[in-house]
Amino acid sequence: MKTETTGSPNTSRSTVAAGDAIAARPRPLRAKRRNFRKAIPWIIGLIVVAAIIAGLRPKPTPVEVALVSRGPLTVTVLEEGKTRIRQR
Repeated sequence: MKTETTGSPNTSRSTVAAGDAIAARPRPLRAKRRNFRKAIPWIIGLIVVAAIIAGLRPKPTPVEVALVSRGPLTVTVLEEGKTRIRQR
């Protein structure tokens, strides 16, 4: 493996392998675009699945809320009724 030194021979700043310098180069824009285009269907699919899950979640039930206090229980029934007697 070949190595290149940066700076003057008297100072040892850093030593970089020749293969690492090639690998460290940024990827071309075309490769990034290709990967993004491959990811678009996956992103759309995840959005659709998230929308379906959000739509199928149960809706909260509305409730009435009131303050409570201790006291005697009073129940009044104001209804008309019919008395039935069994004959034996």
